[in-house]
Amino acid sequence: LIRRQRQMCIRDRWSISDGPSTFKANKHWRNPDYQATRKILSSADILIRAYSEDGTAELQAWAMACGCAVLTTNTSGAKMFCNNKNSAIVKAGDYDQLTKELKSLMKGKSHREKLIRNGLETAKNLNWDSSVKVLESVLKGRRSYVRRSKQAK
Repeated sequence: LIRRQRQMCIRDRWSISDGPSTFKANKHWRNPDYQATRKILSSADILIRAYSEDGTAELQAWAMACGCAVLTTNTSGAKMFCNNKNSAIVKAGDYDQLTKELKSLMKGKSHREKLIRNGLETAKNLNWDSSVKVLESVLKGRRSYVRRSKQAK
């Protein structure tokens, strides 16, 4: 998470995880509850979720609902809620592109604000029914992947 003070100046680097922080952060929260997570995300400008492996996009969806711009990687978990209209998406493992996109979000207020607006819209449309549809499509995709990989052997 990044909170800006001035143009191109990172004021704070925060991390949230279920273990110790894996990078140098000014502040680290370990397993914060929902209220604390909402407060943290609401006071941040940009969420960076740069995983190279699949995971859920729950934190990205939370960040959108809290009015935080999202910078994430193109893992299948992120594709559940994130798209080019509501998030800045880069190829997993491409740290040059990640850096370039982060600089763009920090400099480009209109670009960041557009992502925030569209992210809030995405969050408003999330509900149990839409979440079930996303989960079903992911599970169907994984079943077909398992079938294809078994056939290849």
